[in-house]
Amino acid sequence: MRVLNAALGAVLVAVVFVAVPSEATGQGGCGSVCVPLEVLDPERTQVLPKAFRFTFTTEYGDFDRFVEGDDPVANRGGNKAIIHETALFVDYGASRRLTVSVLLPYIRKIQQTRRFGERTADGLGDIAVFGRYELLLANLGRGPSVSAGLGLKFPTGSIGEPGGGAATLPPPFQNGSGAYDVMPTISYYQGFSDLSLFGSSFLRIPLEHNENGYKFGHELEVHFGVLYPLPVLDAVQLVLAMDHLNAGRDED
Repeated sequence: MRVLNAALGAVLVAVVFVAVPSEATGQGGCGSVCVPLEVLDPERTQVLPKAFRFTFTTEYGDFDRFVEGDDPVANRGGNKAIIHETALFVDYGASRRLTVSVLLPYIRKIQQTRRFGERTADGLGDIAVFGRYELLLANLGRGPSVSAGLGLKFPTGSIGEPGGGAATLPPPFQNGSGAYDVMPTISYYQGFSDLSLFGSSFLRIPLEHNENGYKFGHELEVHFGVLYPLPVLDAVQLVLAMDHLNAGRDED
């Protein structure tokens, strides 16, 4: 998976290599709105007081076999999933330590099975709002930076996308989860003379079943890596990162 970030006002090109297994799981809602972890990266979200910043991200995932719970969705052994999420972040520096962020995602999901063929859902995903407080500020970009925050995800994405006939697509292939989620977050950044280390994590806690009686399990995501500025161009940085997801079981 490659993630390309383009920030308005400050041009930053990042090439990210993320380890992704060939099999993804819908257990815990991996196929629902997966909040991009860029919202937690300390270097990206520190905004000057009373200033706005707009960041555009796009993420693409291609899985050979997509499973929901313990079984492949709809068709064992013949299921392929493509998930493409494009998001706009709007950050506002409420103070030197407090940043408020809004996430506006656009989701496109393609499910391919032998039984149903290709089925697609696309549209607005679940909008999320984050508040983030810098517990420890780095000095002139050097030294450690630690922050904690809290997010709330709203059920703005559709959960009734058709899957052919009178049926609808499985919950992991819908544009949203159909329920409110609370998301506590924590992140760390350490800048050195020639490279930087970063790590972040958030816990997504669904608060309710949606109108279809479905509730995604909790998700604990951990994101960590190294950022290295390329010597050829000052504006180009190489980012090597890994993600880990631990998901609880869904309920219906």
